[in-house]
Amino acid sequence: AAAAVASGSCEACLVYRTVSRAGGHSGGEGSRIPPRAVGGDMQFSAPYGNFAAPQWFGMYMRRYMHVYGATEEHFGAVAVTQREWAALNERAIFRDPMTMEDYLTCRYISEPLRLFDCDLPVTGSGAVVITTAERAVDLPHVPVYIDSWAFGTGPRPDWFQWPDMANMGSHHAAPAMWGRSQFKPEDVDTAQVYDGFTIITLQWLEALGFCKLG
Repeated sequence: AAAAVASGSCEACLVYRTVSRAGGHSGGEGSRIPPRAVGGDMQFSAPYGNFAAPQWFGMYMRRYMHVYGATEEHFGAVAVTQREWAALNERAIFRDPMTMEDYLTCRYISEPLRLFDCDLPVTGSGAVVITTAERAVDLPHVPVYIDSWAFGTGPRPDWFQWPDMANMGSHHAAPAMWGRSQFKPEDVDTAQVYDGFTIITLQWLEALGFCKLG
């Protein structure tokens, strides 16, 4: 959307996403899971039980632990902290405090990935309007300006084929984004990174340069 507006292809663009995933379901992904027939790249992974995010992130966590010496407590610290901040939101689904013991005693989903390492199925919608800086000055709300953006998926077509499973696409996107920006990591006051799984939180913080690898 930002590229479309910046290029003059449009003056305003509505960006939205709606997710409908009740607990225990996976939206429209049911047709990809055995024993139903699967096609495309999933035919090479689904028959072996590798068909969902917990399997992928479990492998990434295991490799990350091997390369950098991380422990389950490190991932637990992320989960416990996330719960602490979530509890401040009166609309949060889970607001009860979580302890490290709670984390370490919850069941494995795809070892070493535990239940509290996982993204929570929710139903909700979000929308953002992207427009030019010139148009934004006439709007009733103070605009948020986009300084830089980047897209990076990495060298391989699928997650489990990467040569370095200790890192993800964020390590390709982040350098490109900073390369186009007037700012650097030390200029950032608030980082709102995607935190669906605990391993993703650590990977984004490292990829964006807020801390060293591992």
